Amino acid sequence: MIAELIVPPDSVMAVVRELNASLPGTERAAGRVPSPRPKKFVRVRAAGGTPVSLVHVTPTVLVESYAATDGDADDLARRCHAIILRAARNGWMGGVPCADVGVFAMPADLPDPDTEQARSTATYAVTLRAA
Repeated sequence: MIAELIVPPDSVMAVVRELNASLPGTERAAGRVPSPRPKKFVRVRAAGGTPVSLVHVTPTVLVESYAATDGDADDLARRCHAIILRAARNGWMGGVPCADVGVFAMPADLPDPDTEQARSTATYAVTLRAA
């Protein structure tokens, strides 16, 4: 007998969908820097993580908020933070069952050396259930 194939969910897309469902239309999240580069945007990246059980994984997710000023980047990052934590309380992250969200690092100013845009970053451990 062949064991069932259990594929973990795409954590980046789950977080991107969750953020885009709540952010205003002028502020969008994506898994990469959009082209052309907007004045305000959020980039979501996966940075490893661990399996928890046969059907649960906890990927580490980086959320980078870009804007023209430090204050605007921080405001955007704090809104993203609230959206992500609300998703955990609701039990769903962008349409994927979400068991928990751990906060490794609250939103903080982290200048991007490759651009003059302000950047605020936060790091989360998002426990999701495979389909």
